[in-house]
Amino acid sequence: MNPAEPLFAALDAPAPPGAAALRPGFRLHRVEVLNWGTFHKQVWGLDLGGNNALLTGDIGSGKSTFVDAVTALLVPRGQLQ
Repeated sequence: MNPAEPLFAALDAPAPPGAAALRPGFRLHRVEVLNWGTFHKQVWGLDLGGNNALLTGDIGSGKSTFVDAVTALLVPRGQLQ
């Protein structure tokens, strides 16, 4: 693993089949980023499976860029402050 790359770790244990429907709210299952900020030349993916995740990494590893990409998709235009 390259220390400059962000580390993604699922915190919740995988839910048994069919159990995901029992958890309330929207759940993110997969994210792919390409040509967004420093994420280029390949598709960068994160499989969450609807679980919580911890995003860590060194300074300049892309944590904020990744969160910016997800936020751009999930938050309506004009709602960010």
